[in-house]
Amino acid sequence: MTAEGAEPLRVLHVEDNPDDARLIERSLRKGGFAPHVQRVESADAFQRALHQGGWDLILADYNLPTFSGTAALELYRQSALDTPFILISGTVGEDVAVEVMRAGAHDYLLKDSLDRLVPAVRRELRETTLRSERRQAIESIVRRERWLREANDALAALVRQPVFSGDDLDTAIRAVTETAARVFNVGRASIWDVINAPPFLRCRDLYLAHGAAHEAGIRIPIGEHPAYFDALAHNRCIAASDAVNDPRTSNFAEGYLKPLGISSMLDAAIVSGGRVIGVICIEHVGPVRMWTDEEQTFAGSLADLVALVFEAAERRRAEAEARSFEGQLYQSQKLEAIGTLAGGIAHDFNNVLFAILGHAELAERRVAPDDPVRHHLAQIIRAGQRARDLVRQILTFSRQRPQERNPVSLSSVLTEAGQLLRASLPAAIEMRVDGGGPGTVILGDASQLHQVIVNLATNAAHAMQPRGGVLAMKCGLVQLDAAAARALPPLAPGWHARLTVADNGCGMDEQVQARIFEPFFTTKPQGEGTGLGLSVVHGIVAAHGGHIGVQSRLGAGTTFELTFPLATQEEPHAAVGAADLPRGRGERVLCLDDEQANAELAAEMLTTLGYVTSVESDPAVAIGRFRENPQGWDLVVVDYQMPRLSGIEVCAALHAIRRDIPVLLVTGSSGAPSDEGAVALGFKGVLGKPFELEAFASAVQAALRK
Repeated sequence: MTAEGAEPLRVLHVEDNPDDARLIERSLRKGGFAPHVQRVESADAFQRALHQGGWDLILADYNLPTFSGTAALELYRQSALDTPFILISGTVGEDVAVEVMRAGAHDYLLKDSLDRLVPAVRRELRETTLRSERRQAIESIVRRERWLREANDALAALVRQPVFSGDDLDTAIRAVTETAARVFNVGRASIWDVINAPPFLRCRDLYLAHGAAHEAGIRIPIGEHPAYFDALAHNRCIAASDAVNDPRTSNFAEGYLKPLGISSMLDAAIVSGGRVIGVICIEHVGPVRMWTDEEQTFAGSLADLVALVFEAAERRRAEAEARSFEGQLYQSQKLEAIGTLAGGIAHDFNNVLFAILGHAELAERRVAPDDPVRHHLAQIIRAGQRARDLVRQILTFSRQRPQERNPVSLSSVLTEAGQLLRASLPAAIEMRVDGGGPGTVILGDASQLHQVIVNLATNAAHAMQPRGGVLAMKCGLVQLDAAAARALPPLAPGWHARLTVADNGCGMDEQVQARIFEPFFTTKPQGEGTGLGLSVVHGIVAAHGGHIGVQSRLGAGTTFELTFPLATQEEPHAAVGAADLPRGRGERVLCLDDEQANAELAAEMLTTLGYVTSVESDPAVAIGRFRENPQGWDLVVVDYQMPRLSGIEVCAALHAIRRDIPVLLVTGSSGAPSDEGAVALGFKGVLGKPFELEAFASAVQAALRK
């Protein structure tokens, strides 16, 4: 039986005398050991026992009939074991003892001096333990030095890769995760970045060593894991050997660590400008793993490298943004120049168009319905209207206006944009435009909606190069129920206007579709795109309270659907027939325009509507006539831009004479005040030249009623 508290001791004893063996075992027991002794007498038995291993002590008699202690010592030396070997004999003298000690024995005892056995055994056991600890320490140092050398070589090879001096951030990140998995010999390595609104971690790349696969897109809300993110903010690394139970990482246990079999995590904060912008995560699957200081240091080095990669990407993004802003500034300067030119010619050109349209319309009303001349007059009016619309479009493009949300017909904007696009798209592209029926009126900014259509059409044209294809743009109405509205945030149930832009070009894969609205993301070759077009489209649609969706497959084209809430949620109706023109009842109207022909044309148009008119081309003369008989007029129609006195100054002079006289401002100039501005200046309304008889009749009636 083993005495309580005795120290277990496995002993291999080379001895042919059982009595001597029992005597030695008894001495060991008295010395506090609990020996388990295996006695052998031959070389074969000794070799088999050595091969079996697990011995704490080897004792050998010097002389045996078929074997010897020195032969056993030689076999022991060949085995390269570090187990204490003590030679015991009853006859050998000191000279032999010295020889066997030199040959590798740890001690030499005489059988009649067994009182030295236990102290010798304990001493040699201690020495063996010390030798083992020293050997393990040296091996650990060698292993760490070799690991550090290999890790540093891997890091140096990593930064020499061309991808780290290029623009492909995703490829650089994948190279880091693959290197991390290989150096740390783990199954999972990932890089995450911090998104601040709302705050969460986004997985930029997760490398799965088993299968050599990459994944991305996982998101972890920062607010749900306060202990982890607090530790990350205050420590270079989180070395969680037992990640399931570590208070810093245990919150991930049930939903992440346990299902994936992750036992240990080594996470290093990616820091830039004193702020944590991400984390590199090393995950060990299997038994709990202790992370060495060297491993933690290397994880920090990888995090520093990723920080440099992120900073370089941010620098390139900022430089691209600066270049884009420079381009936008240049473009705005060009538009300003166009605006200056357009504004300079608009007044004169609109006066010409006013004369053409006005006289043609009056003539058309005076010829018989079956008169062949009527057809020619209709063509003149149609051409004049196209010229008028063209001037308005040029002015819209060339000026910068405060963003306003006014009722806008999406169908009209699409039709106008289509007319401009036809001249700019390649001949190989067939454009089909369906403006839809009436009712697609939304609250918006026409110029911004125009920009949306142009951007989408331009991208579609690029996707169909060089073989060409079909660009189909359509506008219509759609009614959304509650389920459909939930799928299209932020829309609510009800009637909406929908704009569809479709092409049969090259299409996009899912990865590209996921990023098309990101600023500066582009699939075009360098120098052919800024990556801002679709992000601007997305921003404009969002600002209009709308939703934009995209459907695409590689080789099967792309369809964008833009849905906007209507200006009113009443069910849209078809347009009613035009009512008869509003007519006058003999009201007296003074028409003032520095172009005598324009003043006479306006007067003639009003005369056909039942008004009594008078014409003046000199503002000072007109004011004088008004002063002579202030009550003799019911309305004054005045041009905005005239020599010596402007329409605004004439209005002020008239109101100084008679405060309640209605004044209607007509203008062909791009610099005229808006409706709100004109009312603030005392006008009853503004009418842009060239105008048609119906618009003139409505404006005059509105001015008289106010």
